Amino acid sequence: MAMGKDSDENFVAHVKAKFREAQASVGRYMKKNPAKAAMIAAGVGAAIGAAATAAILRHRKGKSGEEQQRS
Repeated sequence: MAMGKDSDENFVAHVKAKFREAQASVGRYMKKNPAKAAMIAAGVGAAIGAAATAAILRHRKGKSGEEQQRS
């Protein structure tokens, strides 16, 4: 289902506008609640770090299993 160039451009413009609104909203929240914003950022960072660590460990475990099978 082809949307056409105009509708694609309208969609992109709409997404950009929504992103700017969200960005402004986050900025206002951070100014009103700096401690909460810092804690949320720390929690998100910890979650991303934990997920990355789990993925790395899973990848390493898979590699060591492949090496043992070849031996």
